[in-house]
Amino acid sequence: MRPLLMEFPGDPQVANPSSQWLMGRGLMAAPILAPNGQRSVYLPDDVWYPFGSGARLQGGRTIDVAVKLDEIPVYLRAGTILPLGPVVQNTDRLPGGPLEVQVYPGRNATFTLVEDDGETMDYLKGAVRRTTFTWDERARRLSWKTDGAFKGARQFHDLKIVVFDPAAGGEPKPVTGSMDGGGSVVVSVPY
Repeated sequence: MRPLLMEFPGDPQVANPSSQWLMGRGLMAAPILAPNGQRSVYLPDDVWYPFGSGARLQGGRTIDVAVKLDEIPVYLRAGTILPLGPVVQNTDRLPGGPLEVQVYPGRNATFTLVEDDGETMDYLKGAVRRTTFTWDERARRLSWKTDGAFKGARQFHDLKIVVFDPAAGGEPKPVTGSMDGGGSVVVSVPY
């Protein structure tokens, strides 16, 4: 968790908010703290997407949000790659199904998934496998490459890639791929 000020130091609106924060550089949580399920959310000056949506929101302004009390408003910054796996208690319980990789376009982005044996300290000796995902905004291409000394079983073999494309009315365009080696997917709808 990071305060918004760490990413937007020139914005006086983020100097002291205690009910919004970043997770990494691109994911902002803004939980509902009132019993009516409504609140105002400040979007710093950038392009933001509501989680799971291709609706582009221009930042530098405050928006009013209404959600169910069991939901948390989450916004993703343009140029974010978000990997999603199943909810589990620990990594020993990962079912090995597809890894969902969500892309919120708007600028180039990278994300690196790191795997190790999950049991020893061998990762300190370099026994890791890294899969680096790269979104090229101009080419509208998601590519990935795997390297590293860890040769153990993969937690995820298949990919479900979802690109939230504003040109398609925000509807996601899921495609599939394989984690083995590397690969790429081109999203052909321009915006």
